[in-house]
Amino acid sequence: MTQLPITIAGTSTQTMPPTSDGLPDRPEVSDPTSFDVPSPTVFELANGAQVWYVRRSELPLVSIRLVVAGGSSSDPQQHPGLAWLTDTMLFHGSGQRDAAQFAADTERLAIEMDISTSVVASVLYVDTHTDRLNDALSLLADAVLRPTLPQDELTRVRELQNGDILLGGSRPQTIASWVAAREYFGKDHPGRLPSIGTPWGIKDVTTADLEASWSNRFSPNRATFVVVGDVDEATLREALTSHFGLWSTHSAIEDLPIPEGIDDGPKCLVVEHPGATQTTIRVLFPGWAYSQDLQSAGRLATIAIGGTFTSRLNRLMREEKGYTYGASAHSSSGIDHGIVVASTSVNSASTKEALSDLVSIISQPEPFTDNELQKARQSHRTQTIESISSRASLATSLARLAIQELPPDHINLDLIEMGPVATDQLDDAWKHVSGLTNALFIIVGDLGSVQEPAQAIFGTRCHLIDKRFLPTIAAS
Repeated sequence: MTQLPITIAGTSTQTMPPTSDGLPDRPEVSDPTSFDVPSPTVFELANGAQVWYVRRSELPLVSIRLVVAGGSSSDPQQHPGLAWLTDTMLFHGSGQRDAAQFAADTERLAIEMDISTSVVASVLYVDTHTDRLNDALSLLADAVLRPTLPQDELTRVRELQNGDILLGGSRPQTIASWVAAREYFGKDHPGRLPSIGTPWGIKDVTTADLEASWSNRFSPNRATFVVVGDVDEATLREALTSHFGLWSTHSAIEDLPIPEGIDDGPKCLVVEHPGATQTTIRVLFPGWAYSQDLQSAGRLATIAIGGTFTSRLNRLMREEKGYTYGASAHSSSGIDHGIVVASTSVNSASTKEALSDLVSIISQPEPFTDNELQKARQSHRTQTIESISSRASLATSLARLAIQELPPDHINLDLIEMGPVATDQLDDAWKHVSGLTNALFIIVGDLGSVQEPAQAIFGTRCHLIDKRFLPTIAAS
């Protein structure tokens, strides 16, 4: 039998017998070491704001994530994008500082601050040296409690936001995401339009509109402080009370409706992107809520389908057939619903074959194997560990739990629940996808390359929508 030489840098050449595929024997993979996610200490400020706290003292640094429930779901119907614009304005003048002074102070003190807006929440990010914790909280408190929302900054920030909207509307992947949300969530759902908004939605926003958006959302009963770093609990309590103790407004939080979804699918929408050399494909269908018995199995099945480089989608569409640089699938779960998204961009000439393969893999998969289950479980575990490996990443991961209204110890519980899942449960979980009756396909590309293949596969369930996507949003 031929021996294959293995040269390892810094060692002598070794030989190992080849396996049936011509490659050397793989080393035995040891069982994963035990790993426990730190559970936060949870307490409440006198004004009702929640605090999730984890002590990490490796470095004299602190990461703070302030989660405020609401996000763009609170936008008035005539002003999509208002929450995004308001949130951005919080760092453009607050307290006694104008925009330039606020930026200068954060830079001088080496304090990193940022903000993001989603459909369900706004998240303020602060990373600072422990010695400057009070300086950082002072800046954060000014932004949250005392924004000035000046007109000159509104004009400038609105122009930047409008440019970002138009840029997003020129990208096939973003177009696919926006069209998918509009169709999947339903006409009355707050998540149907992008959180960043639309040009017509922010065009006539006034400082009074900003004031209303801020006052309606920023209240302590909506707030969760996630703090990870080198600060003891007593010091943290004192600092938060000092800077946020007078924060006493209260605003009701409305529950979001469950997305309408697709009940007569598969449904296909084709969006023309003239001259595109690639076709972007995005598929949405219902996933598994955390309250469902098979949610752990469903999420592992999704990883096996498209969550790793060697998953079924990427292995077939990239490695075997070369349609694409990558094909993937991921799932997101909430308390009462979940969504699975599969996506890829393929060369235009391969649209028909790629679309056919994608449909086949999703709708009629072979039974999952023990090897796929083990790889999916290990991939999930690795991604989880990576997501909490640093002080900042742990704070962000915990903030994500607060956004999803999951308990602070959920990360550890989730790892535990993945352990006993069996392959037949993956098969059972994926059965609800069979027939694609709840699936929505969005295809963006050059019409000459995408329309015929889409119609060949979906027939009358395939519809062409206006290629001028942003005006389409405006008319909706």
